Amino acid sequence: MLNSLFSGRPNTKVQARIDEVAGILEKIAARDFSQPVDINNSDAFVPLMRSVKKIQDADTESSRQVMIIEAALSSVRSCVMVADENLNIIYANPALVSMFKAAEDDFSEASPGFNANRILGANVDQFIDNPPQLRRILNELTGQYKTEIHIGKLVFSLMANPVFYADGRRRIATVIEWTNRSSEADFKAQINEVVDGVLMDDWLCAPIWITFRKGGVTAKPPKV
Repeated sequence: MLNSLFSGRPNTKVQARIDEVAGILEKIAARDFSQPVDINNSDAFVPLMRSVKKIQDADTESSRQVMIIEAALSSVRSCVMVADENLNIIYANPALVSMFKAAEDDFSEASPGFNANRILGANVDQFIDNPPQLRRILNELTGQYKTEIHIGKLVFSLMANPVFYADGRRRIATVIEWTNRSSEADFKAQINEVVDGVLMDDWLCAPIWITFRKGGVTAKPPKV
């Protein structure tokens, strides 16, 4: 059989087995694990087919785990993205996409060309003022990292957690959770503004009426 492989004479059985292996590997590369692998044959390709079967089984389990993780992240209310080792976004859950769409004008102002429908494949750099510093931090990251960023008039807190290969040394991805703190930050700013106004008007010795309403906060001395 080996002689026929190198003699230049076609061998339809050998070619069929080669085509079979190639077809299975192509489907595995496309994340399709449905192709049956024949390991019960008695030809010289059986050891190769057994190896292909192991690859298929391992990838099937990995794919199943990925699907479970994606389904879990898709169901949570938190806004979550996953970036690879180069900080390219490889996953964004529906909550995050919805948040980006709602704030698309602000993101577009800070990052021209931003499109909430084209998050996947984009780089996290577009959200950061100092990308080299972020890359250094994430490359050295061994645990949870928290920071705050400003996009236009919006304020977000980011919580990043690294995901490592089995060796525990190489980072395979980073999971980033976004929290929109704009309302909280705006409320604090209004409170500070009220306090500053009180101090400037020397109301310290007088009672103060502070009014909380949907549009903001006001303070004034009571009518005498």
